[in-house]
Amino acid sequence: MKNSTKDLVFGSHPIDDYPLFNSYIKMVEEIYRGSKFGKFKRTGYKERNQFLKMGPSETNQLSDYLNKKHDTNFQWSFDFFHSCTPLVLHTDYVIDREGFEIVAGCIIPLNWNCKQPYTLNFNKVQQEPRKLMYRPDFTSKYPQAEMRYLDNKDELINYITKGIPCPGIEKYVPKTCEMYEQMKDIEIESVYKWEIGTYMLFDTRRWHSSSWYSRFDTFEESTEDYKRSVIGFAKHK
Repeated sequence: MKNSTKDLVFGSHPIDDYPLFNSYIKMVEEIYRGSKFGKFKRTGYKERNQFLKMGPSETNQLSDYLNKKHDTNFQWSFDFFHSCTPLVLHTDYVIDREGFEIVAGCIIPLNWNCKQPYTLNFNKVQQEPRKLMYRPDFTSKYPQAEMRYLDNKDELINYITKGIPCPGIEKYVPKTCEMYEQMKDIEIESVYKWEIGTYMLFDTRRWHSSSWYSRFDTFEESTEDYKRSVIGFAKHK
């Protein structure tokens, strides 16, 4: 079994042969009707995105499935994820508190009530294990929205130099929406169309974002449209 991402095939894969998949779809409806399943971790604009850690039994079964399918020996963790705020440009490549490198991720779509969701992967790759995110930070001496390291919010990545819109981006991130301005001087490397019965395996180093799946144009208005998934991260030393 491999313990690296060298030969991993990133992109879309079928998961319809996984025996617990249909139970996840039923379970996610119950989870987000109330809080009886545990405490949610909240992130994103006004903390509207909600994560709930998957239980140990389900985690072990899904880990075994993914490791066997991709001939790997990763340690996986998973959350049920309810998102009603589109995710901006970011990376997920970090070293955790135990010294493990977060090297791969997966998204398993479960349901949505919004426009067709996509996950966009771009032509920039972060080689250093430090999380990047496009965001403002009013505690920084550089408060404007920009790609910044989250472990040092004064350290920016000034990637927009010419201001040329990403070719083909308007299909996924319309000109009228609040996220469009960050889609400059980058190119789409691949697009994952959310489809039930598939999952996306992705490189945590690669810059990626969601599509703008809300009916509205601003983060402030995006409260009713949502998408739900299982999101997982794989680590190794």
